[in-house]
Amino acid sequence: MARVARLLYYNDYKIDLMKKTIKGFATASLSMLLMVLISYGCETTNRTTATTETENVGNISQGSDWVFTANTAIPQKGSTRQLSIGFNVTLNQKKLVVYLPYYGQAYTGADLFSGKGPLDFTSTDFTIERTAAKKGGWNISIKPRDYKEVQSMEFTFYDNGTAYLNVSMQNRSSINFNGTVEQVKS
Repeated sequence: MARVARLLYYNDYKIDLMKKTIKGFATASLSMLLMVLISYGCETTNRTTATTETENVGNISQGSDWVFTANTAIPQKGSTRQLSIGFNVTLNQKKLVVYLPYYGQAYTGADLFSGKGPLDFTSTDFTIERTAAKKGGWNISIKPRDYKEVQSMEFTFYDNGTAYLNVSMQNRSSINFNGTVEQVKS
């Protein structure tokens, strides 16, 4: 009698194990199917937004207002840093507003005690040059005349809406940023 009970228990255990295996396989299959469908949906969305972003970058190159939002800071020495929301460069026809963090080395003559970061300024007197990049997108060079700490800000705007910024400074090491660029509606 005990042997029959053990066999029944063992068979019930095997059936439960098979049910769990089938349930797990079904869940995994459903999850993979959902991931494929979601990635396909994102892919079609990316195609439609890519043409819009290309048009926006083209408009930016013609002198419209834009904002560069920094996602990553790349100092000359040290490691790359992911940035929180809110660090950006905004340009309109009359004003350049820069609010970016600085990680780097200060040389002799750097203003260390001003209470503001070296990349936290507003300029109303600057030069701007726009040229087409070799592999698509645009190169934009900005040189503030009324803020001597920054020598130049060299942007590269790509057709997909991403952007790269190199900031050359007077009394500090240069720093680079990766991010996105968007046209500002006036």
